[in-house]
Amino acid sequence: MTASGRGASVADSLERFIKGISGIGGCPLYPRLAALWTPFRSGLRMPRAWLAVGAVGLLDAIWADRLDLTLDHYQPFVAVIIILLASTMVLHIARPRSRLGLTLEVFALWLAFAQTNNLLSYLTATAALPLRDNSLAQLDRMLGFNWLAMFRFVRAHQLVAHVLSADYASLIPEAFALGILLVWTRRQDRVRELFWLALLSSLLTSVIAGCVPALGAFPHYGMPAKALYLHNLRELRSGVGLRFSLLNMPGAVQFPSYHATLALLMMYVVRGMRTIGIAVVFWNLMMLVSTMPDGGHYLVDLVGGAGVLLISIAAFTWTGEHFASGVR
Repeated sequence: MTASGRGASVADSLERFIKGISGIGGCPLYPRLAALWTPFRSGLRMPRAWLAVGAVGLLDAIWADRLDLTLDHYQPFVAVIIILLASTMVLHIARPRSRLGLTLEVFALWLAFAQTNNLLSYLTATAALPLRDNSLAQLDRMLGFNWLAMFRFVRAHQLVAHVLSADYASLIPEAFALGILLVWTRRQDRVRELFWLALLSSLLTSVIAGCVPALGAFPHYGMPAKALYLHNLRELRSGVGLRFSLLNMPGAVQFPSYHATLALLMMYVVRGMRTIGIAVVFWNLMMLVSTMPDGGHYLVDLVGGAGVLLISIAAFTWTGEHFASGVR
């Protein structure tokens, strides 16, 4: 069976399952969902991507409710998404091939993806399994890497430290900008690839991080660090005071490094693009380095991030890109 055949078979099975359960209790759920799906699909260019983000958001909501986790300041975020979606659907209906409409949709999609998947990583951290910092640091030493020597070198060279800090902080803006650039250069296949690989790798990262938790190299080596992510991670592990602001939720994943995964992913999706490709590769190679002195990552975290991306690419290819299709 071909990859595309596997994807189609899975999709058909899911549709039959939904139809099967739709009549339980006399509730014709499937026809109602189908009635809602038609106008939704006609107004968006990436409807399957929105369904995936919505599914992650629903999982977040159910899980957070069970943990009694409170999320503040989500109203402005929801309002912005609704406004962007409404604008997108109007533009797509008025001008079906409008690049402006797809730009707004990609921006809204990345915004929703960033927040729902970040929250999922917070929720998996509540499993509070034993910390693995000693093992991760030992793996670094086995690789011949001296984290403390690297950190002290960067801090001793202020220009290097400032450049790496700026690079590290640019991850999310760069992902947004790259997605929009791909829209305007009419590379819809790369828009799709960037989103779905980011989603798959984020889900895998959250699961692994929950199973192999770590506080990172800063506390392990007694180095100064930005305290908010550590404070949040410790709260999540304690299960006490689970109240966070959506406007200020830094990533809480150490192993594997999602920063490294996204940096490698952005280099991957610009393959064959000469001028912009060279700039993206150069910037993201520096970002890989920055994850250690600025993100407190061990070197092995970067190796794990690369492994996550390779698995995600394999999964994306194995499905024949069936679920990832749909940029119309």
